[in-house]
Amino acid sequence: MRRDHTGQRSVAGAPVLEEGPHVVFTEHWLIAIAAALAGIALILTHRVRASAGPVASTPWRHMAAGLAGCAAGWLVTGRPELVWDDLFLTLVCGVALASEAAHAARTLSGRAWAGWTTAGVSGAAAATWLLPGPLPFA
Repeated sequence: MRRDHTGQRSVAGAPVLEEGPHVVFTEHWLIAIAAALAGIALILTHRVRASAGPVASTPWRHMAAGLAGCAAGWLVTGRPELVWDDLFLTLVCGVALASEAAHAARTLSGRAWAGWTTAGVSGAAAATWLLPGPLPFA
């Protein structure tokens, strides 16, 4: 959280509504939050349905696809300014979470394209953490 040139508190350039000790999320994060929750639900479903055998590692190719999705999402949204706290959220959600969700999607569906699609779309959705305002007005 930082202050803009007028002294107002802002997160990623969007004004923050202060109501007590907590911070209310701004609207432009809804896409990233929905993608993160969908990825977590997919991972948990995979973990519940998976056998008790050893856990396979996540392929590096899915991590690269998630990172490529982040880059594509960043370009599509107009290359917003990169700030460390927002970039950290984007990389965690777009690479680590997306690659694990891609592995779960590929395993649950039995189709390779499901994993690639999940990694790319989750990475692109994670890039909305970087937006300074709601999507149509960013």
